Amino acid sequence: MIIQEAARSLLPNELGIIVGASPRDISSAKNAGLSVIAVATGAHSYEELIKHHPNAILKKNWEYSDLMIVIEKISLS
Repeated sequence: MIIQEAARSLLPNELGIIVGASPRDISSAKNAGLSVIAVATGAHSYEELIKHHPNAILKKNWEYSDLMIVIEKISLS
């Protein structure tokens, strides 16, 4: 529900990106029409998350610069 509210709060032509660590986060973001960056830092592995086709995925030991790179790639696509 929070993800859907985030999607509804966007103005036209704004990009919404959700950062999540579970398959449910990925599917919720996609169902709401938002881009999603998966982070393999929780209970779900990189291999498990990639199967759900997020727009981008960060491995366990990601850094801020890694996040900025994937946000830029998403915004340019």
